[in-house]
Amino acid sequence: VVSTQSTGMCNRMVNETLTAGNCSANVTMCHSKVNVEYTGLVGEYGCDACDAAAKTAGTCVDCTSNSTTACNVAVEVHTFSCFDYTFSANDSKWMASAKAVTCTANKDTPVKCNKPGTAANGNYSVPHTGCGPCAEDALNDNTCVECGKDSCNSAATIAVFMAPLIALLYTLL
Repeated sequence: VVSTQSTGMCNRMVNETLTAGNCSANVTMCHSKVNVEYTGLVGEYGCDACDAAAKTAGTCVDCTSNSTTACNVAVEVHTFSCFDYTFSANDSKWMASAKAVTCTANKDTPVKCNKPGTAANGNYSVPHTGCGPCAEDALNDNTCVECGKDSCNSAATIAVFMAPLIALLYTLL
């Protein structure tokens, strides 16, 4: 007796490793994780199509597989570091986090960090814990400042530029 049931091959996480394997009979759809820009990977890898809620939320993508190759390949991303900021009501100023957070972006997305600008008050909310660009209106009204290198939004980066400027002003005055 020859089986006519088709079986797809999909990737699944096995002990933290993406591993291809056959799915149940008549399963030809696979689903995979999605990278939420500057936030990280969400969802799962596995057999069957995405459920409607995950697909609507953008936390799952599905694909049609075949019996020899899994279609739900690893999502390619790159990581970099940025600093988050919180407003200190006692000091009336923004404070950088002591430790940088890990940012996850699509593989071709440029490194961008953000931090509160000089016009940001205590009601401002730092986007994506300091990862990624500022919203255009926040950039234009100076409530947000962005930079394009790993860990470039630390409080120390301000000091690096301010110390020589203060020394120059002191000698001129």
